[in-house]
Amino acid sequence: MSKEYTFDSVARSERYFTSLILPHLLLSNNYHLLKALFNQIFNIDFSKLKNPEYEIVSELDPIRDGSVHSKDVRTIFIENRRIAVPDLFLRINNYILIIEAKFFTHPNEEELTQQINLQIKAINKVLKYTNYKNCKIVYCLLTSLKTNLRDKNITTLTWDDIIELSMKNTHISIGNDFKYVLDILTKSNERAKKWLKPIGKITFKKYTFNELFDNLSNFIKNDKIYVGIDGGINKLLNLSLIDLQTRSHYKVSETKWSDNWITIDNLIKRYLTLKYNTDNFE
Repeated sequence: MSKEYTFDSVARSERYFTSLILPHLLLSNNYHLLKALFNQIFNIDFSKLKNPEYEIVSELDPIRDGSVHSKDVRTIFIENRRIAVPDLFLRINNYILIIEAKFFTHPNEEELTQQINLQIKAINKVLKYTNYKNCKIVYCLLTSLKTNLRDKNITTLTWDDIIELSMKNTHISIGNDFKYVLDILTKSNERAKKWLKPIGKITFKKYTFNELFDNLSNFIKNDKIYVGIDGGINKLLNLSLIDLQTRSHYKVSETKWSDNWITIDNLIKRYLTLKYNTDNFE
């Protein structure tokens, strides 16, 4: 009989770590770890700032969320819909750190770079309508396994770096809540590193729309059930029939490398819905 367990000891959702665990660490003890992280990224002693302004937003959709406030951004949203959603938006005064984090997944370099570049694109589309026009912005990839992206405009960190920084910035007055989430993060990160295996650059054969459907039975037979779509399911649901049929190529894999990879049945359903004008195909 298997050993009994707690839910926090087996949790695997990336959102759990990026929207609860890490923000809790950053916010605790008067933003102590947030300032330490910014010290490391921007090489500035943020602890000496007088009355700094803080901002922490998880699961930010810069275009959709801003469209409620701004007519100009609403126009951008109508034209583009969702482009990308960074896991964490962190700000101290005029310094911004935008984080894309992975935990129990580790997409290849091409996928990771593409995902962050879409986030940069989304932020840039609305930047002039925000209070961040004069801010210094750094985009960061946070992973369990060390990743060296060739795109030098993207900073890379590991969860080990966050844990080490947390340990260095603990002191006698640290609360039990901080100790609790740091313990969860440390143990979960060890699980993730054992689970994941480092992967190199992976190349995919590219298929036209007709080639993809011609090979559908072979893909399913060989467990290649994932299709890469920039923007994932939300992007797919905004593609027209012409968009689907004239798309330059499709990549197919047996692995879901990131949220940009959707199961092939979603693509089929979208095609049938558009071609036969029904939302209830069964």
